[in-house]
Amino acid sequence: MGRYRLDYGGLGSVLRSGEMRAALEPHAEAILEKAKANAPRGDDPRHGHYADHFGKRDGHRANRASVQVYNDSEEALIVEFGTPISPEYAPMRKALG
Repeated sequence: MGRYRLDYGGLGSVLRSGEMRAALEPHAEAILEKAKANAPRGDDPRHGHYADHFGKRDGHRANRASVQVYNDSEEALIVEFGTPISPEYAPMRKALG
């Protein structure tokens, strides 16, 4: 029986490739849409729309392709995890689950 020797350089090239990044894109898009759908909404015009602060971008990983889904709202941690006086809505965790 033959032996296989892993080509780490070749595997790294695959993991960093545009094709790998393109394969991740539909998954990130699905998570983004679910997170937006799970985001709390209010009627008060003084507050921005939390769902509008979601986005996706290329990840910052040197050794492989990645896509990050994020929310850049100042309230993101409070909305996600809650406080003693504010409920947790967990839109990102629900989108991942």
